[in-house]
This record gives sequence, C-alpha cells and structure tokens, in this order.
Amino acid sequence: MCARWVLRAGIATLLGVVLTGCGSGSSDSRQQLGPTASTALVPGTAKIVSFDAPATVKCTGNVPYTTVEVRWKVTGAVKTVVEVDGLPIPGATTDSGSAKAKVHCEPQPHDIVVIATDSNGHYSSDRRILYTTTGAA
Repeated sequence: MCARWVLRAGIATLLGVVLTGCGSGSSDSRQQLGPTASTALVPGTAKIVSFDAPATVKCTGNVPYTTVEVRWKVTGAVKTVVEVDGLPIPGATTDSGSAKAKVHCEPQPHDIVVIATDSNGHYSSDRRILYTTTGAA
C-alpha cells in the first residue's frame, strides 16, 4: 500500500514539473500555441474530371511485373502527376492522357494516384487500388 502511494506521489510530482516547465510565464496562450489558421488543410481548385485504372490485373508466367493502362483528365492544374506506389509514371504529367504503368507482380495491393496541383500550390488527388493475381494464361 505504501509503495502505491509513493508511486502516485512521484507521478504527480513529475507531472507537476512537466506542466510547470511548459509555460513561459506569459498568460497569452496564443503566444505559446501559435496560429491555428495555418494548420487547416486547404483543398485545391484543380478538378479531376476522370480517372480510370483497372481494379485487378493478372500476371502470367514467372514475370516480375506487368503493365496496366491508366487514363486521366484534370482541369485547372498547373502540375499533374500520376503515380504507382509513390513513383511517377514516366510521361504521365499532362492534363489528360493515358499511359502504360509497370506494376510489380506481388500479392499486395498497389496504389495508383493522380495528383493535380493548382496555381496556389494546393492539390486535389484521387486514388485507385489495384490487385495483382497470378496464374496460368
């Protein structure tokens, strides 16, 4: 019983020291916390009009990867990027188009993402998940 009381007293003292050490002596909490308006996520004005990618693709034979066709169309973007698993698809930087993307033949889902950035640096994005399957043709 005594050990519990000592432990509780020790935690309370430590908590008091930590909380006391956080203050700067000022009663103005805005100074301590900083502005909160800049932490809000601002959506982009660029629009993803269409975005097509298959939900599944079959890997046949003993190959490390296969390809899928991805199509997209965006408006109001100053920069467009289409990615597979975080890597940009070469040449997929126009406002609309299609591209063949390499996808590894592994039993994990793959992310296909289109990211459209507006003139203010804010972005809009859309995501598709692609599953690979293996087996004979």
